[in-house]
Amino acid sequence: MRSFSLDDYSDRELVAVVGDLGDDEGWVTTKAVARQVGLAPTNERSVVSRFAWMRRYGILERTTKGDRRWRLTPAGHEMVEGSALTNGLLSEIRYLDPASLVWASSVLAGRFANAPTTHATMTRREWQREIRRRGTR
Repeated sequence: MRSFSLDDYSDRELVAVVGDLGDDEGWVTTKAVARQVGLAPTNERSVVSRFAWMRRYGILERTTKGDRRWRLTPAGHEMVEGSALTNGLLSEIRYLDPASLVWASSVLAGRFANAPTTHATMTRREWQREIRRRGTR
């Protein structure tokens, strides 16, 4: 893989990789993540850029010492561990008829407006990614 944009790897997918690769205290290096996702060693900087963004929004934290390792914050762990949505509810949402999708989107948009900044930002990025992917189908 040559690039590492949101379209290539969602934030949720990237956070899951951090959770999987972390040591006993959850720390991981960008080199390990780059290798895991199939990124060319020369493009490790792309991982650093994405991680810096996630740090700014409270998903990751970074060591201040020499090796600059990264780990999930409590908000990052929430993304990895999932939510209280059951498989049944997820299935219902996935197969909403078009008219119900509009109504459900209105409810979600109202909830989005009142969500904490970190969660609202991650939600917006999930929507943006999926909207762009729809354009390529």
